Amino acid sequence: MPRFNRRIKLETADSEIGINVLSGGSVLKPLCGAEPRLFDNLATFCEQTHPRFELILSVASASDPAINAVSRLQAAYPQRDIRLVIDSRSTGAI
Repeated sequence: MPRFNRRIKLETADSEIGINVLSGGSVLKPLCGAEPRLFDNLATFCEQTHPRFELILSVASASDPAINAVSRLQAAYPQRDIRLVIDSRSTGAI
């Protein structure tokens, strides 16, 4: 099981200080088409309280209507790391 919250020791001239460090994470969400409430559903990822994560949204075609929702999301949440991947390759079991 991955550990997203780990404790590290920092050494100072006087002593050691233990602090918690939150590791980042990635959310991968494949998209296909403009589903009802797509923007609102994707926005819930951006409203997480986790301080460090990236949101990777993928489509198979540059003409996929879901790209409009991704563009709106990137504009609405500029402080978030939101990437769009366009890749028509099929990976994994179908």
